[in-house]
Amino acid sequence: MQMFEISNSKNELDKFIDWHIQNADVPVFLYGAGHGMRWYSKIMKQYNVPVEGIIDGKLVGGAYYQLEGHFVYSLQRICEHYSDAIIVISAPAYRREIYKRIQEEASHYKIAVFDPILDIIQGNSWRQRKEYFESKKSELIILREILADDLSKVTLDRYLEGLVTNSCECYSAIHCDSQYFPDIVMQKLGNSETFVDVGAYVGDSIQEFIDATSDCYKKIIAFEPDPYNYEKAKGTILDKRIEWYQKGIGEKNETKYFQNETGELNEAAHVVTGEDGATSKIEIVSLDDFIKEEVTYIKMDIEGMELSAIKGASNLISRQKPKLAISIYHRTEDIVEIPRLILQLNPEYNLHLRHFWESNGSDTVLFAL
Repeated sequence: MQMFEISNSKNELDKFIDWHIQNADVPVFLYGAGHGMRWYSKIMKQYNVPVEGIIDGKLVGGAYYQLEGHFVYSLQRICEHYSDAIIVISAPAYRREIYKRIQEEASHYKIAVFDPILDIIQGNSWRQRKEYFESKKSELIILREILADDLSKVTLDRYLEGLVTNSCECYSAIHCDSQYFPDIVMQKLGNSETFVDVGAYVGDSIQEFIDATSDCYKKIIAFEPDPYNYEKAKGTILDKRIEWYQKGIGEKNETKYFQNETGELNEAAHVVTGEDGATSKIEIVSLDDFIKEEVTYIKMDIEGMELSAIKGASNLISRQKPKLAISIYHRTEDIVEIPRLILQLNPEYNLHLRHFWESNGSDTVLFAL
């Protein structure tokens, strides 16, 4: 079993863009009007590809409506009015069903299937990722060798392939059913765990932890900086064993300011210097400074701040060796830098890699056990 060969990769998004350049007069439609459509619409705009409209599989006949500046039609209506078109599947989770339907009802149309999500999340192109991985090939080979099981090695191969090809198919073969509590973690959970949830969101991972332990645990320490998510999580899961903190986690204690037109702490928010122009602020603390007790399991999913948070927990990790579940998909460099740092802090860890989503490259997690 050999590592995926980066240099031989062909990119699905790039092939679509090349085709569009050569056939600029052919209208482009996005098939899928759900949340994923926004990602695809953003990518189309980034590459100067005009979108003629959206196809909603639930519509029939001549029905249509408007969504975020686009007209949304049924596939039947598109077929009646357009002799030629290229359809980009913007609901990758249903790509097989959508592909089959287009083949059955509009086989004369060209179909494009690719995963653009990491281009947006990581803020770079597949070419930049490919160049980075080629420059770190020796380290990636070493990482593959030290991964503790075959599924981890296959996951690394397919994850890297997906990152440089934008192919949805890379992820379907490696997805697992639980993001933070796969079998490798379940086998090591006891009945007196202290779980630290860094990036608690609306409490979904906390509820999954409670279910995984059959409600037999010692304590949960939850950090969520977004005020809306914090209040929702705190109001949803009522348990005196949970400590809630509306704080971010980083390398050191500080205050960070963010700017976003909506005032929300989401993917559109960016860090600004000082309070001028800021729409929100977050109190950042390090786990080493904040936690003064023994913890057994730490999960981190904090939009690319994971490496900084690990540095701020270096003493805790090196001395206590808690189980770790670290998201490594927000930054291209994380697949190299995070495993390296964890093993520097505590060489006794066994590393595993798992991927959650079947249809795209998000939610890839490194486990240190």
